[in-house]
Amino acid sequence: MLIWSRIFNSINTRQISNRAVEVARQCQLEVAGRLSDSIHRMSLPEARGYIRARAGRVIDAEISRIHHHTGCQLSVAVTIRERAMEETIRLAIGELLRATRRATASEPTAALRKAA
Repeated sequence: MLIWSRIFNSINTRQISNRAVEVARQCQLEVAGRLSDSIHRMSLPEARGYIRARAGRVIDAEISRIHHHTGCQLSVAVTIRERAMEETIRLAIGELLRATRRATASEPTAALRKAA
């Protein structure tokens, strides 16, 4: 019986994680629209806190929709929200780093064009 309990919990954990990733991806564009350019001057902890503050309402609205649509338990919805928030932060930081790399990579080319 303990084995079945572990398998069931593993499946639930996987489903919760999958749902959290889905929520984060659905919210990603709206969250990105709420971020200002000042994020580029922030340290990593500051940026994480800033993203968390800007993403809260967006994620809460999506979690509320899921909770009402699926009728999942409140504790499950809270867990999905926590994981979705972390995934949203991860996605936003990743995009910020990619944008920084693209900007840095194009700067030497622009400087060479000016020199010529």
